[in-house]
Order: sequence, then C-alpha cells, then structure tokens
Amino acid sequence: MYDLETIFFELSKEIIDVLDHKRKYSSLYHFIKRDPKPQDIGIVMMSIGQQIGLCYKRTNGEELLRIGQAIQPVFLEALKNSILHGPQKGVFAGLFVGEQGACYGFKDFGDYFKNTNVKRSWESKTLIRSTNGKQPSYIDGGYGFGDEMIYEYSDRIYVDCKQGVLYCFQAKKRLFEIAPIPD
Repeated sequence: MYDLETIFFELSKEIIDVLDHKRKYSSLYHFIKRDPKPQDIGIVMMSIGQQIGLCYKRTNGEELLRIGQAIQPVFLEALKNSILHGPQKGVFAGLFVGEQGACYGFKDFGDYFKNTNVKRSWESKTLIRSTNGKQPSYIDGGYGFGDEMIYEYSDRIYVDCKQGVLYCFQAKKRLFEIAPIPD
C-alpha cells in the first residue's frame, strides 16, 4: 500500500511557492491501472478539468472546454508516458491547484525520474531521445513528440528524484487559453 502523503505531499518548497505562496491549494488524486480503457482516461481528464474550474470558479461549458484543451498537452501526454513506459503497476496522478496555477504529479513506480541526469534534462526542457541506448521508433514509442508537448505547454517542470515523481506546472493564465491544434 502506498501512502499518497509520502508520494505527493513532500512537494518541494519551490513547487508549493509556485502554486501559492500562502500555501493554500486544492488537491485531487487518481490511480490509473496499467491498461486503462479510453473512457477511464476520459473520466480522469474530466475530473481534473472540473476540479481546476471549481477552484477558479470557472464552471460554464466554454470555460471547462478551454481548461480541457489547455491541460491535455501536459496532463494527458505525461499520463500516457507514465502508463506506456513505466512498470506494470499503474500510475498515481495528482493535481494541485493554487492561486498561481495547476501542478500535476505523476508517479509510475519506475526508476526513470530517480535519475539526476533525467531530472536535469526535464527541468531544463532538453529532449532526451533515448535512455536505453536504442534508436527511438514510432513502433516502440519514445520518439519524444509527447515530451516536446509537455515541455512547450508546461510553464515549469520539476522532478523529485527521491520519490521518482514528475511535476508539471501550468500558470493560471495558460489554463484558460485554447491550445492550438498541432499540424
């Protein structure tokens, strides 16, 4: 049994200060099993978007649509990466919403985000094409397109090597922009 407090509540001072220097934030957690059904992912995305909307008192249909479009390139891509590339255990996903924006945390129980070189690359938004010495491919995944979207639509990225958790922060302003559709 995993203690969510141990996994997510040891957020660094830096991440908490980014969310809200008064240390007031809302949180929501999901556990996503290894082979989720598309509707399961849809429910998680909808609950994340609704929680953000509730925190900012933005709950009409158009505002929720904008939130969903804004969080998709970060939350959904990071979640997909965790599910596809992590061990067979599933993924804990956390949402933290503060005055300054939303932060998503992902723990897939692997060792990838426990590596200090990976931490340095992700926090500087430097693309890593391969960590296993193999050439990336469309068939095996890991080509980096999802990582590029996470980098582009995250205002800040933090990796907790001790817990092996990826945190992606989106500023409040970004949450209400409509993300452009990729070509």
